[in-house]
Amino acid sequence: MMSVTEELYQPYDVSDTYQNMPNVLRYSETDAEERNLLHQDLQTLAKEYRVYFITGEKSLDDDWEEYIQALQNMQLDRFLELENAAYDAYIEKTAG
Repeated sequence: MMSVTEELYQPYDVSDTYQNMPNVLRYSETDAEERNLLHQDLQTLAKEYRVYFITGEKSLDDDWEEYIQALQNMQLDRFLELENAAYDAYIEKTAG
């Protein structure tokens, strides 16, 4: 049986994803700039919340949805859109 924390975390678990990712994805210049800015902001937020959760300042059970909403507010969906487009282009190029 999973804990509440594990149930909330599981949909966002990306540990297997990175094992199958190519080493280099290519982006247009404008996409690369946007992606890098978004990535920087998302990484900073993730690091901050990691500290909050480790130190107990925030609870995984009580504050997880706040964390997810903060990621959404920092345009996580747009970041993933850019990543997926670059990955799709990579797959299309290597499959052909």
